Amino acid sequence: MAAPALRSGDGAPDLYTQAEALCGRARPGTIRLRVRSWERLERWLLAVRGHAFPRDAFEVGLYVHHLVEGEAAPSTVAHLGAALSWVGARCGHPQAPELAADQVLRKKLDWASLQLAEDGRETRKAPRLPVGVLLALEVFVCDESQPAGLRVWAWGRLVKAYGTLRWDDLQRVRPDRLALRSAGLTATLTRTKTTGAGKKVATLPLLVPYCAYLGRPEWLEVGHSLLSGVLPVNRDFLLPRPLRDFSGFGTKPADFSDAAAANFVLLAALRVPVLREGSWVPGTDLLLPECLSDGFTNHSERATLPSALACLGVSRDARDLLGRWGPTGSEEYTRSYRRVIRQVVSAFVQAAVQGDAYARLDEEDAVVDASRRLAEIYGDKFDPALAEELQAKLRTLARELGGSVRRDLEVGPVSLPVELLEAGLAQVGKPASLPAVPPGPRPGAAPPKRRRAERREVSARLHPWPAVRVPPQGGGVLAGPRRGVPGL
Repeated sequence: MAAPALRSGDGAPDLYTQAEALCGRARPGTIRLRVRSWERLERWLLAVRGHAFPRDAFEVGLYVHHLVEGEAAPSTVAHLGAALSWVGARCGHPQAPELAADQVLRKKLDWASLQLAEDGRETRKAPRLPVGVLLALEVFVCDESQPAGLRVWAWGRLVKAYGTLRWDDLQRVRPDRLALRSAGLTATLTRTKTTGAGKKVATLPLLVPYCAYLGRPEWLEVGHSLLSGVLPVNRDFLLPRPLRDFSGFGTKPADFSDAAAANFVLLAALRVPVLREGSWVPGTDLLLPECLSDGFTNHSERATLPSALACLGVSRDARDLLGRWGPTGSEEYTRSYRRVIRQVVSAFVQAAVQGDAYARLDEEDAVVDASRRLAEIYGDKFDPALAEELQAKLRTLARELGGSVRRDLEVGPVSLPVELLEAGLAQVGKPASLPAVPPGPRPGAAPPKRRRAERREVSARLHPWPAVRVPPQGGGVLAGPRRGVPGL
């Protein structure tokens, strides 16, 4: 970012001296927090808007929406608000005072803090990706005229969709645990929301079968080949931070702001696929023009297959196995997971290539959810006619996909394997609702005050010495003599 406060030319001090003077007496830890928070905003602005400093409060508000959808840490919003004031006051940009005094932006930051807090977090339904968008992503991966970094990102979104993964699940896959086998792309999930060291389930399987495609069967191998050339190979994360022009990657891991920017640029670059000489290629028209690329979030892929399979009548237990909800990590689970994945992906693809996928999979609901989200972000700036044009494009693509002959699919009803049912790992046949448990203590339990007194009595017998409260290093509000300990 070019800071007008920094002077150059004859007689001007060097930039380091000027920057040191602008920082004043701020502590190094404060400077580090402000600069890192600003760098995330700057990277997002350069990728999405094409400039480094926000030109109005709307651009910052759009970035705040991406923070909320990326489930950033609650402190991220507070650091962003402080960075806007701190950096703006020191860089000398003409828009800085206006941003610092904008009350609408301050209310947006307060709203984001409430949404990211555990107590005030609202469950938000992510719009799933329609079949036409999945087809366009496959074509984009195989399009050699596009930047390699953006093609890898499109491959990652398809893996998330067919593997029903969260963003964190994909990012924490080690490249050395990702391989192409006879069944498809396989990996071991070691660090997810429900797995890892110290948790009930240490690892979980991942499989994206070769039958997971709509028009370009080679997308899985092409994307994996591109990813294999990303350095360093021995990293403990999957996707590094992309370069500004998306021609490649850096060395640091991509975070939620990098993912938000890359997803926006990718969806905005998708073209309407056309069928030429029996192969799907990118057309000339944009699939998601203007602000429509903001209609789908980083969580849309995880909702794609479960929602579509629910429209097809696939059982809840099979869909839970698809999303690894309630996993066990046993050998029966791993074998059954792979078998069911091939069945449910085949069922989805078979429905998508019948010609009536738009109505059969109820994809109008996905467009309505995306339109509702765009209206919430853009307000009066969002034109509902764009959503109607998108629906027309998706209907046309669904009809053109019809008639495809796929002999690699497992045709038949989706059912859980017998060994999984016998092991009791799938909760089949459980009652739809359980009797409500009345609030309050268990029958015959002691009153709360008596229980607390009993715990204190037991603790006094086990630990006769008084508790010692150790002050923090370097003083502070707890600094001083430690009371209750003789000789201190």
